[in-house]
Amino acid sequence: MNPQRSLLTTLLATCCLGGALLSQMPEGNAIVGTATFPGFPGVPGLFIVSGVGPAAPVTGLPAELTTDGNGAFVQGAWSLARRSSDGALIVGTITEPSAPTAGVLKVWVFHLDSAGAVIANRTQVVDLGTATTAATALVSVLPDDRILVFAGQNGGTLPTGAMAGTNRAVIDISGPVPQLTPLPTGAFHPTQAMGGFALAPSGDHGYLLLADAFPGSPGAGLSELWRIDGATNQECLIASWPGERAFGIECDDDGTVYVSASNPTLSQHVMHTVRPDGCNPATDSTVVSASNLIAWGLALDRAGGNFIAVGEEGTISLLDRSTGARTLVAFTPPNGWGILGQAAIVVNNVMESYGKSTDGANHYWFENFPNPGGQPTVGNSTFSFTVRSSPGLPISSILIMANQRASAQVTNFELLVDVATMVTKEIPVGLSTTEVVAVPNQPSLRGVEFTFQTVHVESSGSLAASRGLTLIVQ
Repeated sequence: MNPQRSLLTTLLATCCLGGALLSQMPEGNAIVGTATFPGFPGVPGLFIVSGVGPAAPVTGLPAELTTDGNGAFVQGAWSLARRSSDGALIVGTITEPSAPTAGVLKVWVFHLDSAGAVIANRTQVVDLGTATTAATALVSVLPDDRILVFAGQNGGTLPTGAMAGTNRAVIDISGPVPQLTPLPTGAFHPTQAMGGFALAPSGDHGYLLLADAFPGSPGAGLSELWRIDGATNQECLIASWPGERAFGIECDDDGTVYVSASNPTLSQHVMHTVRPDGCNPATDSTVVSASNLIAWGLALDRAGGNFIAVGEEGTISLLDRSTGARTLVAFTPPNGWGILGQAAIVVNNVMESYGKSTDGANHYWFENFPNPGGQPTVGNSTFSFTVRSSPGLPISSILIMANQRASAQVTNFELLVDVATMVTKEIPVGLSTTEVVAVPNQPSLRGVEFTFQTVHVESSGSLAASRGLTLIVQ
């Protein structure tokens, strides 16, 4: 057997179990969340989008996420995040005092079975506080699985409750009772609309979009991109777009930030590719989409290398990252589904990173948007992925593969794969190294998850490591 293609086969021989079999929503599917809202009819909820055509509703949700208010009040899902360690869906809500929730802003945590139904005994909910006007919550998942929340009401922070007086908090749901820890409030102007938040691959800082108004509002438009340091709470403006309203944001493993924006004057949709440089002004390249999409949430379709853009008008589209060409994937059903939540879209990608990288002189990552080697399908003897290093080269590099993820402190880095089942292989040193990992022709492997990580020796003699990577055989 060609040793270049024997790593996965070696792992299977090492441990007959093969890997962790997941029972969550099918890989490649997206989930979107909607809310009841004036002028947007229909029954809101969470919906699974698996291709062009109707979306399938998630069943077993609480009434506050599925109540049809017929435009009488605002309530429902406003943002979504997915915890890759177990597939849990994190939902940040939108509410107002006249809603049945009486203005109580919440974060919900759901687990779904393979049929798209909520597993009731695993549901958790956290109250953020009570609003006196319309309020929203944006959620993200930190590398250690805690939930980072940005929340507030029109004009400022929540007046009462766990997040009273601050717009940021961290929620730990690992114990029997969720623990919410308020963080220092941000310095940005409280009347600006929060357009979305994305964490950097290190997890120690992130990027917040601010806009002068929501996409469909009248006016010329102005959006800003702020870098926020998680340890110091330092905020710095790194990009701004006069004339645009930006409300969709994602950060890739190489640190690139993607932003979805609308220009109301020109009736254009624009995708920004932003490359941050600390608190210095970021570089930015843009692609104008082929049709007028009113920017809302954004996700990455890693399988196809496309953007999944949510439109305020109720559409879900694939956007070609090079040309901006738009393919409509899902749209408002005949009876309506309310308004799509502003940042309420997540994708269960076939390959995705998890955990926190341990950077040294260089940053290391798996390039998978898109994966240059295609998809890990059964019998694909030429499947490969690419390991990247920036700005320089290490002295040596090792690829580690295991049957499941884990967490163990080794010297100065976190080992993110299971040490009991792992196999290792030295790989070539390079700024971009492609490694072939043949997938055996075993149908029983479909749906099985494997994990990877790279460890590098740098010129100083210290060790650095990438984030972990999950791969689910198709």
